[in-house]
Amino acid sequence: RGYYAGVAALIEGQGDRLTVDAPILIRTAYLELDGTVRVPVGATLVRHSVAGHEVAETHAKAAGVLTALAGESRMRPSPSFAEDPAIAAALTARNRTLAPFWLRPQGADAARPALAGRSVLIVDAEDRWTAMLAHLLRRLGMRAEVQRWDEAGPAAGDVYDLLLAGPGPGDPRDVADPRIARLHDVVRARLAAQRPLLAVCLSHQVLAGQLGLPVGPLPRPYQGTQRPVPLFGRETRVGFYNTYAARLADVPPGVEAAAQPDTGEVFALRGAGFASVQFHLESILSTVGIDLLADLVTDVLAPVPDGRAVRT
Repeated sequence: RGYYAGVAALIEGQGDRLTVDAPILIRTAYLELDGTVRVPVGATLVRHSVAGHEVAETHAKAAGVLTALAGESRMRPSPSFAEDPAIAAALTARNRTLAPFWLRPQGADAARPALAGRSVLIVDAEDRWTAMLAHLLRRLGMRAEVQRWDEAGPAAGDVYDLLLAGPGPGDPRDVADPRIARLHDVVRARLAAQRPLLAVCLSHQVLAGQLGLPVGPLPRPYQGTQRPVPLFGRETRVGFYNTYAARLADVPPGVEAAAQPDTGEVFALRGAGFASVQFHLESILSTVGIDLLADLVTDVLAPVPDGRAVRT
């Protein structure tokens, strides 16, 4: 289908700050000198895709552009979709289990005084959502910096209060992959130094493997799946995007695991000075993701009593 994208943004001044309202433009028409019009369209296949629906989606996408080019020149009055009670009710119902943080204007209301001014280095393992994790941490009051995995050596984060090893693609067991090997080095060094560590998704799997838990592929991957999970005494709905998972086995002393009772799939780990989660805290599917992140970071940064640290 070729490349088609673009950005249009409305930037306005409101008092002493700027606001940005930006849709994503994914409709493009190529106009040739001979009068030919080409409208490339496509559909994205995911776990629950229905072939007929995907084809219909391409027709609808093309129709929008073609109607603009060859349709009536005068707009006919029509009611706004936003005024349709059925559509409004459907959108409200759909948003009910989504993270309100991403649906409302963001001020300073999310800040946690205990985290104000604390520093965090986020190791980017080639996942674009890493920027969203950084945004959440800054909203909590922290000073967050992002560093590519190939720029982060074993001593990465030594001058930061917290190291966050981020999500990314790949097999967490494949240490022949330089990116995976570097994540193992970074996580191992941080544990050995007994410095605060938080690991997310791929890095959670890396940490689990270093703690001796078996890690392997799922029978069926989770790609944008919201699931209710038990998490250290609380039930919460979170978003999963993983092909691999750790399984519950002999957990080292001092380490607590949150896992699916029937399958042993490990959702989270925590111990003295470290924690990890399989799901994406920054996803809009993680209903209270920013609160979970704040609680995890607060716990990880808490002073560690002597004798409780886990070493590898």
